[in-house]
Amino acid sequence: GTAPGPVCCIGGAALLQLAVFWEFVVSVVPMLWPPVEPLTQW
Repeated sequence: GTAPGPVCCIGGAALLQLAVFWEFVVSVVPMLWPPVEPLTQW
């Protein structure tokens, strides 16, 4: 069978990169794309 250790480690690293990438997107997109509706909250 496959070792759960490396798979879990890779999964954790992928989730961490996804979280960092999402924070980057949320912080950059509003600057590139000004919200048309002032009520829209990011």
